[in-house]
Amino acid sequence: MPVIKTEQLTKRFGDFTAVDAISFEVEKGEIFGFLGANGAGKTAQVCNLCAKRIYFLIINNNLK
Repeated sequence: MPVIKTEQLTKRFGDFTAVDAISFEVEKGEIFGFLGANGAGKTAQVCNLCAKRIYFLIINNNLK
């Protein structure tokens, strides 16, 4: 069972698409990283994942 799973995740800034329909899974114990050129959307993807996790905790009343 993956500890992180995303399907077709997209991040846009106005007309600019920083991350376009990315899908991946990370299993427990795996080492995972993003590689890419400057402006490829690595930081945008990490921020997107963090925001989704916080939202999930808030709607499930688990934010501690």
